[in-house]
Amino acid sequence: MSTRETYAALNQPARSNITRGMDRILSMPLCYVAQPGAQSIANGADVISFTTAARDTDGMFNIATPTRVTCRTQGIYDVKWNIVFAISAAGTHRQGWVSVNGGSSRFGNDIRPSVPVNGYGRVAGSDSITLNAGDYMELVTEQDGGATTLGPAVGYNGAELNVCLISL
Repeated sequence: MSTRETYAALNQPARSNITRGMDRILSMPLCYVAQPGAQSIANGADVISFTTAARDTDGMFNIATPTRVTCRTQGIYDVKWNIVFAISAAGTHRQGWVSVNGGSSRFGNDIRPSVPVNGYGRVAGSDSITLNAGDYMELVTEQDGGATTLGPAVGYNGAELNVCLISL
């Protein structure tokens, strides 16, 4: 056996393991949903309805239940979200959080509506969440300034939820 053949034979298992690892990473479940248009938000808490799934590798989003992203593969997920509000002079806060299985919030954020960014206010958050198959997440928002809208601003959708499995 030549040196080249010996080297190739010795390194075959390592290459196979690397290839399998990369295949696994590239096939990890992920879902990115968005509400690219305006959505009216009543005074108080409201659940965001998503209209677009830009990426969904595990069938987590179903347009028949547009407020939910449902976990199909048990594990730890990296969850990021973003909500853009039209600014109004009324009220004292705009908030957002992720609810798991309709329960209490996992994490949240709050802004004061008098702090505009090009006429819009943005709340965002991220966390790692352990989910079982069948668990669902909803993006919830609350505001106290009377009826307002999620407003797509330059470079932002009205709301976004990005979910990616990071560990089994």
